[in-house]
Amino acid sequence: MPRGGGGGGVGSLWRCLSPSWRRWSLWLFRRLGGAMTQAEGTPGLRYGLLLGLLAVGCLLLSPLFLLLVGEGECGSSSLAGPVVPPPPGGLSAGQMVRWLESQGDSANASAGIVGNLEQESQLNPTDAGGGLAQWKPGRYGQMVAYTASVGLSPTSDQGQLVFLQYDLRTSYNSLLSRMDTAPDPGAAAEMFETTYELCQGVVGYMDVIAGSRCEDANRKLYAVRALAEAGGVSATTGAVSLAVLGDGCAQAAGFGSGKDPIPSPPWEQGRDDMGVDASAPIGAPIKAPAGSTLVEVLPWFPGPCGMQPLLLLRFTQEQPGTEDGDQYWYVAEQITPVTQTIGTTFAPGQPVAHFAACGTGIEIGWGSPTSTQRTLAGQMGDGAAANPAAGSLTPWAESFKRWCQMPASWLGTSP
Repeated sequence: MPRGGGGGGVGSLWRCLSPSWRRWSLWLFRRLGGAMTQAEGTPGLRYGLLLGLLAVGCLLLSPLFLLLVGEGECGSSSLAGPVVPPPPGGLSAGQMVRWLESQGDSANASAGIVGNLEQESQLNPTDAGGGLAQWKPGRYGQMVAYTASVGLSPTSDQGQLVFLQYDLRTSYNSLLSRMDTAPDPGAAAEMFETTYELCQGVVGYMDVIAGSRCEDANRKLYAVRALAEAGGVSATTGAVSLAVLGDGCAQAAGFGSGKDPIPSPPWEQGRDDMGVDASAPIGAPIKAPAGSTLVEVLPWFPGPCGMQPLLLLRFTQEQPGTEDGDQYWYVAEQITPVTQTIGTTFAPGQPVAHFAACGTGIEIGWGSPTSTQRTLAGQMGDGAAANPAAGSLTPWAESFKRWCQMPASWLGTSP
């Protein structure tokens, strides 16, 4: 749920201060006020506390003074020109991204905003909780008044997006500037989440309690999907140079190779545990990194959409460079198999499954027909690697990333 409050004036300037600065200021003023009450019968002490209160007030509120005299930027906009409404009718996530870009926001910033709106309302402007951004009642009322003043419906995508852009330009220009420099849609989503939305779980700028009601991971994933749907260009999709890493595999940072089962973007690395975890837009393909044959299908993960399968595949031809010469790989969890018919063969780059609508993210890695853990831990003499702690980095998982030519940024990392 976003912040409430009015718009304009000192109230808008107060919101320009960081949440931690505001909390500290209010706490200190309350403590000094309490001390003055206790010192009612001691005039000297009371006058001293009053002078202290005035001095501290000047110090704490100096950022507001700078903003009021024009030294700050939060209350003014650097975006020239009026807000041009988007076309009428319901807009998809990709269309919202493209419209925000047309108003001067970067691709990453636009996707970050839309990712938050999707988490808040599933992009439904008539959602009873407060429209697209789930504005609190006071702020929602301001939206209604503003949209009426510009001749738009307050229950339409057009009206609410125009108000949102106006609100950001007039009261959150610093936020827009930061979001425009975000390295990816996920980072932009968290900037917006921790400054504008202020959902239940935000403890500071770019600081959200894991597992809180903010659903931080969802906002980031929706942002990535929105940018992919828009077919947009972000800071992570520009041309990059090849780097030679590890076993001599050519790596393309930010791009999938012909061998990479997880082309990136729009894929996002999740973590390493028994394999490499990742998330992607619903329906995105998971491709065979080389010619493969499906040899086993197992019920694997009892997720929120029911039991999700594991597909164990064997390379149809020997693949030099695989760990210990093993010829098996697997993909499991948040997947919809193309087929579950044992013996089906797949050409290099042909989808074996697609990213499913819900779950915990896909898991992909080296496989074994003799290990219930589906890893090469036994062959590598590393028993602990059969079921490592979430986020662990293991030699066999790193070797799979290198062999499959996954993005160079994924090597040696486990978010």
